[in-house]
Amino acid sequence: MRSNIKHIEGALRNLVKSAFCFSGKTVALTLFIFSLCIPQINAQKFEFDHELKTIYEDITQLNLEKAETSISSYKADNPSNFLVYHVENYIDFFRCFIDEDYEYFKSIRDRKNERLSKIQEGDKTSPYYNFSQAEILLQWALLRLKFEEYTTALLEMNRAISLLEENDKRFPNFIANKKSLSALHALVGTIPESYKSILSWVSSFNGSIEQGYNEIKEVEEKMAIDEFPFASEVLVIKSLIELHILNRSELAYESSQSEHLDPSQNPLLCFIVANIAHNTGKNDEAIHILESYKPTLSQHPLYYLDYLKGIYKLNRLDTDSDRYIRRFLNYFQGRHYIKEAYQKLAWHAWVIEGDSIEYRRNMTFCLLKGEDLIDEDKQALNLACQRLLPNRTLLKVRLLSDGAYLNEALAELEQLDSSDLKLNHAIEYAYRKARILQNLGRLQEAIDSYQHCLSFSYTEDLYYQIASHFYLGQVYELQQDYKSANFHYNQCLKSKSSQYQRSLHQKAKVGLLRLKSK
Repeated sequence: MRSNIKHIEGALRNLVKSAFCFSGKTVALTLFIFSLCIPQINAQKFEFDHELKTIYEDITQLNLEKAETSISSYKADNPSNFLVYHVENYIDFFRCFIDEDYEYFKSIRDRKNERLSKIQEGDKTSPYYNFSQAEILLQWALLRLKFEEYTTALLEMNRAISLLEENDKRFPNFIANKKSLSALHALVGTIPESYKSILSWVSSFNGSIEQGYNEIKEVEEKMAIDEFPFASEVLVIKSLIELHILNRSELAYESSQSEHLDPSQNPLLCFIVANIAHNTGKNDEAIHILESYKPTLSQHPLYYLDYLKGIYKLNRLDTDSDRYIRRFLNYFQGRHYIKEAYQKLAWHAWVIEGDSIEYRRNMTFCLLKGEDLIDEDKQALNLACQRLLPNRTLLKVRLLSDGAYLNEALAELEQLDSSDLKLNHAIEYAYRKARILQNLGRLQEAIDSYQHCLSFSYTEDLYYQIASHFYLGQVYELQQDYKSANFHYNQCLKSKSSQYQRSLHQKAKVGLLRLKSK
């Protein structure tokens, strides 16, 4: 019996990693999907009055200590408004998710049930009765995923989904409900059929990418954008589905440019909007967004913004990029992105300063510090274990290409004679050239370069050849050659690379799911 339980938990762990592994950053992006859902209704025991709205705004600005004080006063003055417990939950959620403090998380576990019990004393005829409970459960499920409590996370998520589905039947015109269901339907739609049988052990919930996207568009169309309390959240969910699931980056960028998403005052919106700009090839704009946000002393620190700024400036080859990465390492006390941060410091030392000693020193720190729980840290650790000094020009090309400085990257690449390169560098050369040409829209040339990369003796653990199959799938999908796209997505899935399987395989699975609807 015990072995069966372990088998089930192991399978659930793989399922969750598959469903939520677009990148380590994707989990950070996903937190915002459920982070702004505060209701507004004039029911006796679920009333979103002006004072509670002010508290909520403080929370989303990460003025958490101020909000805590205000919550205490509000509960004393308004003991019958149980909506306050929904609002209060965001304080713990943000603090745990941002700080990654597992000891603090363990110390506040009982608060979830205490708040749910209070809400259950509220008006059962209100659509917010089930909705508020579901949102609290979803927030806790995300925290469980952060701290690798996968089985409990899925059980809490299943309970939340049941409440939302029941609410949708009772209140079909309650569009806030569809807002939450849209994100869940889209995420469930990315799970391959082979894993859905595992999901059925804990939930009968089904969904598809198309269903989730149509639902969030329906909410956007029906909401009065100046009055609907979830307007910002709807725009964020829509843009993230467009970017990470539908692979429609320009549409995602357009959605993120609404005047209702102002990143200059809100650190969470700053993170989301800057990340979307970077991922749609607008790295200068992403840096500008990050530089425009000025945190105050009263705001809970979000050091990941410094980290993003350092990475984006490194993509531009700015000489001060290391300053922001070091600030992240000096102040952040969590466990994710530490190894990747030392890798990026090593890259700064080698590419910008030409310092191979400092490169090796930082890669040693990459080996010793942080944990390898997410793909970014796993990949950094893998490179550190190889103990090889990378080709400096190819690394510079990679950085420029990641920042979408494509012409500059191509110019650097053309300085190399690929015939003089070692085998591993020659394979990387072909791959880098293909990626640049693809992003420049020179698709046939990109196809030729990807095929050249694949023509080398195949090494199953080599990232560039696995990725070439994935991106060939993307190119052929764009050209509406769905047969070829299907072939290359499946070739990507056949690879057994432990270091890159989760991220590339998940993207290939989503690509195949998109093809089914075409």
